[in-house]
Amino acid sequence: MFRNLGIFCGASLGDDSRFEKQTKELIKLLAQKNIRIIYGGGNTGLMGVVAESALKHHIPILGVVPSFMLSMGVVHQNIDLHVVENMQERKKFILDNADAFVVLPGGIGTMDEFFEVLTAVQLGTHLKPIGLFNINHFFDPLLRLLHHLTDHRFVRLEHVSVVTDDDPERLLEYLKTPIHQPDKQWICDLLKYNML
Repeated sequence: MFRNLGIFCGASLGDDSRFEKQTKELIKLLAQKNIRIIYGGGNTGLMGVVAESALKHHIPILGVVPSFMLSMGVVHQNIDLHVVENMQERKKFILDNADAFVVLPGGIGTMDEFFEVLTAVQLGTHLKPIGLFNINHFFDPLLRLLHHLTDHRFVRLEHVSVVTDDDPERLLEYLKTPIHQPDKQWICDLLKYNML
């Protein structure tokens, strides 16, 4: 079992109470499994729920925060913080220090973090599992987009075969399975045919 879980999620609660409820269930489960959380350090929305739930259940949690956010009032003050220079360094730190990743509902920043991890897997720069916590089918449109990209041969299916579940226990079980080294044949095909 992995020991450090990177969590990407929104700075808003969204429009569905199940987002908050299921996030709390996930954090409770992490407490039972003694898994440390690394996340973006926010105190609002689902980010705030992650932090408050972690504190409630006495889970080690580290917030990774760009320095410019410290004066904005959006950083959680009761957790350990690691301050970095910018958003790019924040993503790199979480990518380097987490053993696996869970993506909760969120906005542009959450999608950016998701695609950062997925790109690293595609390129083989890391082989860490990532899963979408698909609360109330939130990520169904994203999954359709990923398949649309494969249908039009801009990406291979094996590079977007993301673990997806709406049950936190099953999701964490899936993330225990190691990712296999991507087949580099896709790069050869890209060079030969100019398409995937």
